Amino acid sequence: MKNNIFLILFILLGLNSFGQQEVQFTHYAYNKQAYNPAVAGSLGNGVIGAIYRNQWSGVPGSPRTGSIYGHMPIMNDKAGVGLYLTNDRLGFTNSNFAALSYAYRMKIGYGMTLSLGIQGEIEHTSLDWSKADPNSVNDQIIGSGANNKVGGNAGAGLYLQHRKFFFGFSVPRLFKNTLYRNIGYNLSNRDYRSYFISGGANVPLSNNINLVPMALISFGPSIPAAVDLGANFLFFQKFSIGVNWRALDSVDGLAMYQLNKKIRAGIAYDFTTSPLKKTTAGSWEVMLEYQFKCNDNELVNSIRYF
Repeated sequence: MKNNIFLILFILLGLNSFGQQEVQFTHYAYNKQAYNPAVAGSLGNGVIGAIYRNQWSGVPGSPRTGSIYGHMPIMNDKAGVGLYLTNDRLGFTNSNFAALSYAYRMKIGYGMTLSLGIQGEIEHTSLDWSKADPNSVNDQIIGSGANNKVGGNAGAGLYLQHRKFFFGFSVPRLFKNTLYRNIGYNLSNRDYRSYFISGGANVPLSNNINLVPMALISFGPSIPAAVDLGANFLFFQKFSIGVNWRALDSVDGLAMYQLNKKIRAGIAYDFTTSPLKKTTAGSWEVMLEYQFKCNDNELVNSIRYF
């Protein structure tokens, strides 16, 4: 009963207070397509990847997220296309997203490329109250049956790329949609417009060691700001270890290994620093990527961040 009460309050807070925000990943440095459509085709070759995140292990109904994604350059590297598929589970809610992106790429001099990207998204979200125990909390809180909604949205972004640094700005959801109305205490789940700023650099420390600092900041008028600051150390262009700080939430460790020219794999673990640390063992995620040749560009046996 105690777990059901915690779970339902957890869901209600998520639906009412925070709205539908973008999925959170600790591997944000590798997985930029999750929040910026302008990165499509930016690696010069095609990439197909999968990532899974188990957030706040041990907390009933905590988020479980899985994504499959891919993007590739087209038109002799003058443009890129991408596809992003995500399943996100939170308690009795289950959301599925599919986003198709297109980016136009321009060389602007000084070794830099500017990409302008757009994306269209369709989403199916369901809330199944039948999985709750109606005897555990006031029945005014619990709805009945299942609620299913389908909605759409669009996003846009820009991505400035150089071999030594990158900068991005994006708005993954341009429009505000009401997904639920009149659930329990007039709760509603909305797509709130959020803005993402990302950046990073590649700083050689020696012939075989590079420092790659990264940052991701998101904010909006109706959602709390989120700040990620990280640093990765890249060894021999094949193996990286890093640390990330997520403001008011966690301190994270992550690692990536380039198995060969086509395949790389990564893991991450978040040590929770918020009040949830008393009830969770932390968060973890794993990812796997496969690269393939496009436009006669050679594959490089090296970890690439941008």
